[in-house]
Amino acid sequence: MEAFTATLALDPMLLRGLRSSLSAWLDGAGASSEQRVSVVLATHEATANAMANGDEGGSVDVTANSDGDSGFVVDVCHDGPWKPHGTEEQDVSLAALMSDLSHQTSSTLRMRKHG
Repeated sequence: MEAFTATLALDPMLLRGLRSSLSAWLDGAGASSEQRVSVVLATHEATANAMANGDEGGSVDVTANSDGDSGFVVDVCHDGPWKPHGTEEQDVSLAALMSDLSHQTSSTLRMRKHG
């Protein structure tokens, strides 16, 4: 299945559409109900944080792929670094939803949900 991709302006009003389109993509990709709920909620939270921390006039890119082992990988990237004081708290929340969580760069968060 083709990857899910979305580019959003730094406008929290766009999060509802992201949740809806990502949920539909996950359904088409064969995600379980538990996977879909976890991935959509974690992606919403990470994207909202990226919007809050992104450079003014920037955007947030969200990409989701099947990991080939009945799981999913989501990258959330934005213009500007994640704020250090919020990262640890956010990571704890996201780690409760996802199987793996890592900061690939100062502006890219990778989350994985195993099958």
